[in-house]
Amino acid sequence: MSRLWTGAVFYSLLTTGCWLLGPLLADAQESSSARAYAYVEPYQLRFEGLVRMTEMLSVMGKPDLIGFPSTSQEMLRDKARSVAAEWLQLKFDGVASSAKPTSVSIVKGVPGRTEPLGAGDAVVVADCMIGLVWEIPLPNACEAIEIKWRGFVGPVQSLPVTIIAGIQSDDFTLTQTNPGHVWRNEGKLRLRQPLAEVPALPPPLKFTLPLGSILWMIAGYFVFRKKRRQ
Repeated sequence: MSRLWTGAVFYSLLTTGCWLLGPLLADAQESSSARAYAYVEPYQLRFEGLVRMTEMLSVMGKPDLIGFPSTSQEMLRDKARSVAAEWLQLKFDGVASSAKPTSVSIVKGVPGRTEPLGAGDAVVVADCMIGLVWEIPLPNACEAIEIKWRGFVGPVQSLPVTIIAGIQSDDFTLTQTNPGHVWRNEGKLRLRQPLAEVPALPPPLKFTLPLGSILWMIAGYFVFRKKRRQ
């Protein structure tokens, strides 16, 4: 009986500890300086990076700002786009592809719990993040994607990444000493089949010209003209 009681107490303590530790681990992950998600889709890679506003301002050389008026949102997005222009480098099956941010947004919250900032809302630095999005065309039947992050500046020293392909996902962390990771398809993503078979174009019409008859006609024309002149 004492052994059963001891086991029950131990199990109860373990369960309670996991229940208390779970939210703490989640909050620790969500409070990281930066976070990224890569969505591998047929014919497109969408890479979304989130950087806390405090860290982004430190990178911009303005670490002491605590807020912006709503009218400064566009200026802030343009500056972030310029700063992050070279942060993401990609290779598809070993072939380098240029990548520039296609859109920049300001969001409230932390990774996993974000909401867009309204156009007329003031920017409270402590509550906001910069969202950077890259959309890159993906070659057909791409088997290997190399992701390299060059945004380890200032306080941003690591980047947890979740790469999602179909219903599968992989997690890895990029750091200043290990800034690259190669994701391999291995059947995780298949290209979509066309809804209907595209019919083949008919072959071009071919005309056969009676070359011998044409030459006889040309020769007869010149003979006829010669006789008329005589």
